[in-house]
Amino acid sequence: MKYSTSILSLITFCFSTCSVYAQQVLDDESLREVSGQAAFYTNYIPTGGANPNANIGFFTLGLEGKVDLNANIEHLQLGCGGVNGPGCDIDLTHARLSGVNPGASGTYADSDATLTNPFLQIAIQNPTQLATRSVAGIRFGAQGVLGMLSIGENPNTSNLSDDTGINSLSGDIGLNITNAKITNACATLLTLCVAPVTANLNDYSKQYRVTRGNSLDITGLTAVTTGVSILGVINLPLGITLNNINIYGEPLRAAHQLVLAGNAAGTIPSKDVSLSLQNQSIKWQKGDGTYPTTGTEKGWWINLPNLQVNNLQISQYIPIDVLQVVGNLLTIPINLDPVDLGQSPTRNCYGTLKFC
Repeated sequence: MKYSTSILSLITFCFSTCSVYAQQVLDDESLREVSGQAAFYTNYIPTGGANPNANIGFFTLGLEGKVDLNANIEHLQLGCGGVNGPGCDIDLTHARLSGVNPGASGTYADSDATLTNPFLQIAIQNPTQLATRSVAGIRFGAQGVLGMLSIGENPNTSNLSDDTGINSLSGDIGLNITNAKITNACATLLTLCVAPVTANLNDYSKQYRVTRGNSLDITGLTAVTTGVSILGVINLPLGITLNNINIYGEPLRAAHQLVLAGNAAGTIPSKDVSLSLQNQSIKWQKGDGTYPTTGTEKGWWINLPNLQVNNLQISQYIPIDVLQVVGNLLTIPINLDPVDLGQSPTRNCYGTLKFC
């Protein structure tokens, strides 16, 4: 009773003294001088018209503003043993989301990813039929995302066998590799290294679509040699260009720093980043009002249209047969085994927390 009396007194005091918050009648002239913006917005996309989905409407609840986020998840598993059977649609170990660059402390503990206008969207089948309408899918996303997605562990950056991180992934991925260097390749003759080679990889961009995948085929790479030492005697800083280099089955667990940004510098937010769950293929509308040519697949699906992988220092030993090098100059492809990309995940923990 004591607390009830105190609360009642506080309410009475506020109503009797805080009249500044009371509503006032405004004429038209006064209304013209008032401006404002709601924190939340709603939107409905009906069936038909530009909407290519068969009898599916979309309801959106969004937030007008920016959300800064620094978070980590020790083990994220989605869609495991569900409608798609054994296995997981998405399976990540030690996933961290932070800013692109370290914060004031020199670490990523005070560096936040920024989500611009985050939203929740619901796809409704038969939206105008009360008796038969149903939820076909839900999507979480943002009109813009700028941040670092850091995944897994890599104790030895020259050895692929100890890499952990992306175990399974389903989604549309736009991969962009910039400023990658190979520091430990060698032209071999009968497995004997006769000419150590260093090289720069030219920038690489490709769109991928994976379903419960754990690897990618990185094909069509181009490298320019920055140094060749023949038998340790003749050093040739030759700018020889090697074309059509392919790495088949490069494990996704080798990628540990994925920048969500619209450019390599990490200064422009990536658009149309989203995570969705659907019971059928759905073409979710893009931020510019258009629709993709291919819809998602059933289950959990992630859309990462701009993944920047920057400043790779690939130090794992890469043997290349001399005959392959000669053949490549005659337009024959060079096929390499999967390699450790030389990345280490960022750390975003305060103090001595167990996982960061």
